[in-house]
Amino acid sequence: MRLQGRRRATLLVILAAVAALSVANASVFAYRTLYGNVKIADITQGQDQTSITQYGLACVGFYTSDSIEDRGVLPTAGTNYNAAPIGTTSTGGWYGVNVVPGDVACSWTNTSTNNTNTLYKTATVYINVTNGDWYFKDILGFGYPNITSSPSPAYVTVRVEGALSNTNITEALLKIYDASSGNLRGQIDLKNNGDYINFTLMPGQGVQIDLDLSATGAVSLDNFTVRFYISPSSEQPR
Repeated sequence: MRLQGRRRATLLVILAAVAALSVANASVFAYRTLYGNVKIADITQGQDQTSITQYGLACVGFYTSDSIEDRGVLPTAGTNYNAAPIGTTSTGGWYGVNVVPGDVACSWTNTSTNNTNTLYKTATVYINVTNGDWYFKDILGFGYPNITSSPSPAYVTVRVEGALSNTNITEALLKIYDASSGNLRGQIDLKNNGDYINFTLMPGQGVQIDLDLSATGAVSLDNFTVRFYISPSSEQPR
């Protein structure tokens, strides 16, 4: 059973395997039926520090320095997610990088402290820079919150699912550092579709995401997609 970075609800499916048998002038059908029974828990709202503990691995996701308010849940990361303005354009826009968290994966309020902790299943990085070499440090965190009463590892595969293609982008590396020790966990080439790394997280562990970018000329628009697959086993997503 695989838990992936993109949480996917399962649809009720009824499939019939039908065999047509010809007997004289009549048709006889033998069929086999698959039934689906689906339950989905909403862990994006209405949870507290007690109820959230049962969901453990399902809460793994992206976070920022201010989306985790309780100490000890995760190490600080994503301190520069909203540090976009390093200059302005002639039209009043900005130069830099800005990370916008998207859909919530898991959220709960600590009734003792009244603090709220939120992890996200999606995030978008907006980059608007000049040609040259750029390094964006700690733009986002990704972690396994320390909430579960039964600690078990989360196996994470980070893979490029949609690569940058503009030839003026000469280097684009997503670097993953341990948010506590600062050690490099690995890096992926955003220009290489299918490039991937694997690492393991225990409850309370998180990583810091950096971006190293170089360009020799103008790029009107290019896009990349990176998926973070999460599983209770070391099996690869595909």
